[in-house]
Amino acid sequence: MPSIQALLQMLQDPDPSVRLQAIHALGESGSPMAVEALRRILWDDRYIATHAATLRALGRLGGE
Repeated sequence: MPSIQALLQMLQDPDPSVRLQAIHALGESGSPMAVEALRRILWDDRYIATHAATLRALGRLGGE
């Protein structure tokens, strides 16, 4: 698995499939560092699939 920093950078990729992979991996990582970045996805990303994946990832991380 890529490092948390690499995954956070992947969230900025223009390809939604790359962002989805990063979101999934961040949710599995258990890293509290991921919570704020994932919350930003809900505001910044326009794709519904990334929103759904982000909500699942936050649920795994315990984010509110």
